[in-house]
Amino acid sequence: MKKIICCLATLAVAFGALSAVTFVKANAATEAPAFKGVSVSLNENIVLKFEVENYTEGYTLTFKYKNKEYKGEVKNGVAEFAYVTPQYLGETVTATLTKDGETPITYKDSVKNYLYNLVRAEKTAEEFKDFSNAKLAAMKTLAVDMLEYGAAAQEKYLAGEEYTLVNADLTNVEKAYATDFTAPEESAQATLSGTQSGYEWVSAGIRFDYNVSLYFVIKPEVAGAKLKLKIGDNEVIDKFTTDEEGNCKFRYENVNVVDFATPYTVKVLDENNEQIGQTLTYSVNTYVLNKYQDDKMGAITKAVYNYGVSAKAFETAGNGHAYDHVELLQADGTLAEVIAKPEFDRKDVTDDGTKDTLDYSLNYSKARFVCACGETHKDEEVEATLVDEAKTFTKNDDSTEVTVNGKTYVADIQVLYARCVTTTIEEVDGKIYFVNTFDVKGYTADEFTLFDSDNRIDSLADIIDDSIAGKIIFKTDITAYEAKYSAKHYNKTADGKPYGLGVKIRDEMVNVAAQNQNGDVYYATIEDKTIITDNGHIYRTGKFWGKSAVMISNFAVKSTALEVSGDDILLTIDFIDCVSNNDKYRLFTEGSTTQELDIVGSPIVDKANYTVKLTVKLDSEKIATLPAYIHMTLNGEGRNAYSNAYPVSDYVVNATIKDNYCYSAESYVYGLRILSVAGSAITVPLTEANAGDMLRYVNKGTNNEAFEFNRGEEDYLAIGCVDHIFFELYRKDDETKTSLGSFKLYAKYNSDAYMMAGSLEYKIDGYNTNNKIYGNLYRMNTKAAQNDWNKFLKAALGDNAAAGDYVMSVQVIMKNGTGIANSDKCFMPTDDNHTFTVS
Repeated sequence: MKKIICCLATLAVAFGALSAVTFVKANAATEAPAFKGVSVSLNENIVLKFEVENYTEGYTLTFKYKNKEYKGEVKNGVAEFAYVTPQYLGETVTATLTKDGETPITYKDSVKNYLYNLVRAEKTAEEFKDFSNAKLAAMKTLAVDMLEYGAAAQEKYLAGEEYTLVNADLTNVEKAYATDFTAPEESAQATLSGTQSGYEWVSAGIRFDYNVSLYFVIKPEVAGAKLKLKIGDNEVIDKFTTDEEGNCKFRYENVNVVDFATPYTVKVLDENNEQIGQTLTYSVNTYVLNKYQDDKMGAITKAVYNYGVSAKAFETAGNGHAYDHVELLQADGTLAEVIAKPEFDRKDVTDDGTKDTLDYSLNYSKARFVCACGETHKDEEVEATLVDEAKTFTKNDDSTEVTVNGKTYVADIQVLYARCVTTTIEEVDGKIYFVNTFDVKGYTADEFTLFDSDNRIDSLADIIDDSIAGKIIFKTDITAYEAKYSAKHYNKTADGKPYGLGVKIRDEMVNVAAQNQNGDVYYATIEDKTIITDNGHIYRTGKFWGKSAVMISNFAVKSTALEVSGDDILLTIDFIDCVSNNDKYRLFTEGSTTQELDIVGSPIVDKANYTVKLTVKLDSEKIATLPAYIHMTLNGEGRNAYSNAYPVSDYVVNATIKDNYCYSAESYVYGLRILSVAGSAITVPLTEANAGDMLRYVNKGTNNEAFEFNRGEEDYLAIGCVDHIFFELYRKDDETKTSLGSFKLYAKYNSDAYMMAGSLEYKIDGYNTNNKIYGNLYRMNTKAAQNDWNKFLKAALGDNAAAGDYVMSVQVIMKNGTGIANSDKCFMPTDDNHTFTVS
């Protein structure tokens, strides 16, 4: 069986007048020879051209290809390798320069790699900055067609061998650049003219070799006749091979890939160079016309034909547009829009508090082809279907994939996104501004309407700044934003109504994915939290029912301390900007029944710095089961003038234990809260500094322990800053603390201001056990939970799960880009209650 060696006209970006495109690798050498880059010729043969700089005589050049070594030479700074066949486009060619006493200089590349670089080229790249969109698209089509040709050659000639198709890495969008096969016109059929004499025509066709060549077979009437072929007017071929039947086979090599459609006139000359017999008119397209439906040769024939078509198209590509993208449009002709899914579980608080009823689907009425420049398009509509109809879009998206006529294209769309990302207070020229910064995509500032709960503030956008791309900043003058009582209600307008930020976009609230459907903006990160003005008021930003809010008070909590003194539990609170003219102070707790807090001793007042320190006694019988917010009034006014005690710092927490109760003073959404829990209890903050409010460990009694996510001003978990909680397991008796297993706990965030840790998932090295817990973790007080937990720990240990006692550590890991450091690693207690035994 005769083996056909198949090769392909190669890809540069240079045939005829086309200049090569070279991808350059930097090389520090400046004097010794160095390979600068590689290009692939696209005219006759597959030729890898290695560019060499600083070349001097005396070096030996060799190529290694398919485990064979070939000698080469450097001419005019280029080392050419012309032995790559199309079924081996993916094979690496290694060029090496050697010289006695010097380190060899090598460079490796393949035709396949070069072609993929062309397919994925960007117009912004230096090599293509002067290309028109039409020319860039034509180049991509040419590269894809060559890869398709290489794949067809693999399937044709590598039967029985192991290989990966060279087009296997093309995406569906990249495959769309491929030329659709259309058979040549019938006019490409071969013709014979003249009278047969001295020979007869036997056959003609294509030879797939290092180039695409033509072959012609004739049978002389007289054996041994010395005949020649004349191609066109000038080229004469006098070399041929003769088979057993006396047929003479001539091969014509000078077929240019851009000339597949060019018909060649082929004449036969006798020994006297006189034309005899019939003249044949034949082209590459003649062969394609007769073979494209052939079972054996059809695929590779169509592939090489497409390659020739795209090569010609690239050669003639001008400065026009390339309609290789799709636009999805609304009925009015504007770009189709879709709302981006927020980074948290959005809920509709106007419904049952658990559903997100927003429509995140992409709706469009029509489609058309558009140039990559985005400025020109085809007027006729096309039928487009979404590749992924269930796709959920994010704020980083600006396109999707669609199918048109069986091909996949990138379709441009408009993604809509709006989210309040920071809230702060600024003082400018004596005025106080409530400042809210939004991340925005697809919206303009004039499409926003800001409002408060009862429209108590006339204008919520006194200053609008949209000078930063993707940001819109709204500044509201709140200088006159005061409460009517002398105690100055926190978060109250002049007539006592609460105020939190709401947003409408395009006069609607339902299209704002970054908030609840009642328009309340959630998840602003609070910054620059406090400004104390000359009028003695403290303006603060915070959250009111979870939404961004502005607050005002004439006092704030700086710090707290809890201690046991004999039979008493004493709470000491440091207030700032809190000085009464007659030094009368009243503290009490919120609840169905007001509980007065007895002030112990005299207030420590520093009128110069406007600070007051008060100590109150807690009654364990009265507040044993009551989570109580502390309120305060000045000058002894009645309860109607109360105001929540609200800490200035991000998180104020401490605890003490007395008579089997754990007392804690904590900063929550509505201010300073006193909590008393029965049971032998300890509270251990797991971290310090800025991460201290994320996670703590609480022991509330036997089999009632938990890791709890705390609700602080900086709710890192709820706003998505926490990536996961990382646990490691150790042998209890191992003083070196060598980790034997680990697992991660991920939170499924939601927008409920009261539920910091909703559903939690266990993950062990990326494996989700599908176990879920709610709100706490460790030794839970149900048998089913304990069994799940024990199985989980054993799975985390894996092969290290030898019999023995184990303890663990915990660490909070933040997401990249948050600017917040991970917490320190905290080792849990090692007493019997916190030891896990594997038996």
